[in-house]
Amino acid sequence: MVGYIFAAAVCAYIGAIALKKLQDKRIGKIIYIVMFLLILAPLFVFKYANFFLQMAQNIQQAVLGQNGIDLLTVVAPVGISFYTLTILSYMLDVNYGIIEPEKNFLHFICFAMYFPQLLSGPFNRYKELGSQFKSPRIFNEVDIYDGFKRILWGVFKKKVIADRLSLVVAEIFNNYQSYQGIYLIYGIICFAFQLYADFSGYTDMVLGASQILGITISENFKAPFHARTVTEYWRRWHITLGAWCKDYIYYPFLRSKLSMNLGNWTKKKYGKKVSKNVTLYLGMFVIWFAVGFWHGGAWKYIIGSGLLHCFYICVGQLCNPLFQKINKFFKVNTDSYSFHLFQRIRTVALVCVGFVFFRSNDVPSSLLYLKRSLMINDIGMIFNGSLFTIGINVTSAVILAIAIILLIICDVFTYRYEDARVWFNKQGIVFRYLVYWLLVLLIVLSLNLSTEEFLYMQF
Repeated sequence: MVGYIFAAAVCAYIGAIALKKLQDKRIGKIIYIVMFLLILAPLFVFKYANFFLQMAQNIQQAVLGQNGIDLLTVVAPVGISFYTLTILSYMLDVNYGIIEPEKNFLHFICFAMYFPQLLSGPFNRYKELGSQFKSPRIFNEVDIYDGFKRILWGVFKKKVIADRLSLVVAEIFNNYQSYQGIYLIYGIICFAFQLYADFSGYTDMVLGASQILGITISENFKAPFHARTVTEYWRRWHITLGAWCKDYIYYPFLRSKLSMNLGNWTKKKYGKKVSKNVTLYLGMFVIWFAVGFWHGGAWKYIIGSGLLHCFYICVGQLCNPLFQKINKFFKVNTDSYSFHLFQRIRTVALVCVGFVFFRSNDVPSSLLYLKRSLMINDIGMIFNGSLFTIGINVTSAVILAIAIILLIICDVFTYRYEDARVWFNKQGIVFRYLVYWLLVLLIVLSLNLSTEEFLYMQF
């Protein structure tokens, strides 16, 4: 992995310098494009080549009735999707004139190979992160203390919640044809919390380690399950991926000749309003297809992590006038707590449908899982307690319940104060240390669990 990152960093360094510093601009542009493609090529080969080969297989099978195309047997380096996009963002920023190419290779390699963010992000831009390597870091006692607290919180989320929920999720999803109704709905909810605790837990560890080193990097999560719309959800979930895709895919697409020509043609033929909507929704399709495709070269990711969310957002925008009329007709108080709670539950439910595609083996099994989850005839499982001990024992279920309550409380304060630590640091020392020791105790009680690989490391 280190070799790939170093090679990509060298290509980015050479390409950016050539683009801006060579007197022959044409040669500089050619070198820049070649270096850009060299960085992108391993990502395509390792993650996406088999997607297109599989499609070719299916076409050949349908047309010729035979299959003579073999898939590649390659294993992608850990974190290739993250460090590739991080390095490419530097090259694109240089191309757009947002930053000047870095002349000092040591400064640039520190940015490209900054170890905490390599495996699962978050994505950081050179403009914010790179400049921090140009001056000596001053270790601060408060930053070290707060950094270790954040690492503790991240380990708690990963070890106590995510690893424990992985047992429940594996049991239900691996045997979903033996379950139905409430069991499968419970499995979806458990996976939602597992993925959130796993990914945000890793991010907390990265942010904590960076704070100890005196480095400030971007936040990646802000209480996403408190979002009232899918659009807001993506402003709170994997924040840096959304920002990357908007800046380097969505906005460039809207400024492209294709988008402008399409806009002008539809404007002449159908009017200004239609023209605006066509380019807007086509741009949204492109960005959400890219988001899903980034997660993996498989239709389950393209649909569950991309196009499904595009559908939610587009339908929400198109139907918003209708929803407003319905609320007005029934005199719904849209500012009430109950209505906001309804919006949050609705949003989580919609997002969880996408998570089924994310966790399942393929699209057909995802659809079958969703179909069986609608066969609700076992409500009593909620009340007799048997539902909550699937895959784990009673003690583990109690620990899990306590841990999830703590996570929800933290997210409530994060939603209210932007950062739960702002509220927490104002509390008395006795209360704070009781919480620290509770987290440590729950982590110790979870050490017997096998440590699962971080879910997003596969990307």
